[in-house]
Amino acid sequence: DMEESHQCDAQETFHLKEFPPSDLNENDVLCGRGAATNNRTGNRRFRTLIEHFRYVYMSAIRKEDKTEISRAIVDAVRNASPPGRFLKKHATKDVWCEIGDRKAWE
Repeated sequence: DMEESHQCDAQETFHLKEFPPSDLNENDVLCGRGAATNNRTGNRRFRTLIEHFRYVYMSAIRKEDKTEISRAIVDAVRNASPPGRFLKKHATKDVWCEIGDRKAWE
């Protein structure tokens, strides 16, 4: 795993770990659109978690409560075995970048 500061896309610069496609696991959640991300086991499990918490989230009034629910969903992914990560495809290299907790909560 390499850590370096680079641009993941035109607007955002992060200090991120990079993972080649061969290092992805079944609990990783890949950010992006289309069948390649939607059909992954980690993305399907993530959508199931969101659906499970949807009513509680929608009925929460305080922003702090909504943030706590979002963090619980992210924690569930990260605490899976093997641990899931939230990854975004690098703009120019064939690697995936960890997006970090704050982006994952959003």
